[in-house]
Amino acid sequence: MTLNRLFNARLLLAFGLAAGLIAAVACGGASEPAAPAAPASSGGSGSSAAPTAMPEATEAMMAESSGGHVNLLVTNIGNGKFDPFLTEGEDLKFQRIFQVAMVGGGGGSELTPAVAKDWSVSDDGLTWTFTVNDGTITAHDGSVITRDDVFFNLDSRMGEEAASLLAATYYEPRDVAFAERVDQVLKGPADDQVQVVFNTVRLDFAFNWSENAQGADAMIVPEAAMRARTGANGFEGYEDDPIGIGSMMVNMDETIHEQRYSFEKFDDFFWTPANGYSEDRSVTFDTLTMELVPEPAARLAALRSGDAQLIEANINMIGDIEGIDGAGIAWQKESSYNWVVYVDCWDESLWCFPVEARQAAEYAINKDAIANGLYTPESVNMDSWSHVTPNSLGWGENLRPRPYDVAKAKELLMSIGYGGADGSDGTDANGEQISFKVYTWEAGDLPLLPDLAQLYQDFWGELGWEVEVVVGDAAATRQQWNNREFPGDVLVRTNEARFDGTSITQGGYLNPAIAWRAVDNYENEPWSSTTTPIVEQGLSDLNPATRAASYNEMYDYLQDQTYWGDGFNTNVPWGLGSDVASYEPWSLVPYVTAIWTLRLK
Repeated sequence: MTLNRLFNARLLLAFGLAAGLIAAVACGGASEPAAPAAPASSGGSGSSAAPTAMPEATEAMMAESSGGHVNLLVTNIGNGKFDPFLTEGEDLKFQRIFQVAMVGGGGGSELTPAVAKDWSVSDDGLTWTFTVNDGTITAHDGSVITRDDVFFNLDSRMGEEAASLLAATYYEPRDVAFAERVDQVLKGPADDQVQVVFNTVRLDFAFNWSENAQGADAMIVPEAAMRARTGANGFEGYEDDPIGIGSMMVNMDETIHEQRYSFEKFDDFFWTPANGYSEDRSVTFDTLTMELVPEPAARLAALRSGDAQLIEANINMIGDIEGIDGAGIAWQKESSYNWVVYVDCWDESLWCFPVEARQAAEYAINKDAIANGLYTPESVNMDSWSHVTPNSLGWGENLRPRPYDVAKAKELLMSIGYGGADGSDGTDANGEQISFKVYTWEAGDLPLLPDLAQLYQDFWGELGWEVEVVVGDAAATRQQWNNREFPGDVLVRTNEARFDGTSITQGGYLNPAIAWRAVDNYENEPWSSTTTPIVEQGLSDLNPATRAASYNEMYDYLQDQTYWGDGFNTNVPWGLGSDVASYEPWSLVPYVTAIWTLRLK
């Protein structure tokens, strides 16, 4: 496509002109936990959602146009794979453009029919049944999605096929760690239904296989297309010829893996009122190119010149975007959070094994210096514990961060024989110097992570601890963490925000195969009689009226244990070009969302 080639040339020129640009402008009420809407069903007898009346035309809508091209610039992706089963979270940036999840979403806790038109969970919370919208959904190769395609996707991720792909080394063990919680993936009981039978309660399964999820596992691909692209170990051929079911098709002629992804509108997209859906989620433009442009100055220059219509921004770019004539900002609320991980502190030989040491580390952090110094209150919200934010399931005032109290930190250290006579000499109970590293990376959704890590170094220096900050590559650092190479160190990173934290909690405290686990083996002491029963009890509450309170009680205990720190959540800005009429990203969902809401003038 000549347009894309011209854009790339202009982008290089824009970057050259903007090489010296420095973004200098930074910008930026909890309640007791309330019962959420029941998660067990899409809310009907199995029928699809009823169409809604078309809204009356507004002045803004009349200013919109159809057709045209959208250039979307992002900071990074995961590993750039088209196969949803091999992706990292950041790959949702392009996965959501050409794929659709089994269950639909609307941000936060809202679930809607999509490939599955109805779903329910058994009274014991172990068996999920999904009714597939058979015969309505056309894939990009012209095939029609059926129950068998959905079964293939589920089985390939957590059933017998997943085990075969693992044995063939197509998967890494962590790719299928979730399968440990699944007993069976079944076709039936009806001809248009599939079932997943768990060996533990999983009330979040519909959420995790929805468009609100933090990964691409839930994307439904046609079985025949995948089978036809089978390689030596798995579905390697899919990377060169991906077939999806979304509102846009991949244009491989203009796609360069891990650099640029090109898409064209798919005219037979299923999500329309004519097919019984409540809205039309077809894109109104003809083509879209998503390109990786890590440099903020280059993204700003492209927005300023009109070569980009939508850019992934950050809080340091707000003033520059507002200074561009006709440009705008769309805020994605509670999109991510700052995850502070005290790594592998289950080892008794490590300085961080005593809970008091980890609690002391949290009391020594000056939250005001973070929110009002490094960042601003409108860009970050300190009301968080790990992944639990004010609009998450289980949030309550009791989860607000611990106050900045160095005296309290020293008192805790002295109670376990740390810190010498006054708690500040930096030694452990054996009189040895406490020293560790803080690992982090440059993140697109949250700038200044290295500066944040430096603040932690300064805060903990007040306790006499020797702390070194290590800024590395995101993918490499994550892999080192997965390989358990950071025992006794601290990881400071961003992670995807979410409404339902069941998956990350169960992975952290009840699954020894998960890379991000917070305890060693939940079946062993001391966790088998402490953390494990509390987490199991919290996650197994089947009553929608009490589930939020149960999660809050569980999170209150886990916050006190402090394997994960308090952190904060962030609002992510998207820069809109002067030729964009509107864009409405979802809240409490990360990365590119609701691309069909982007309207050109």
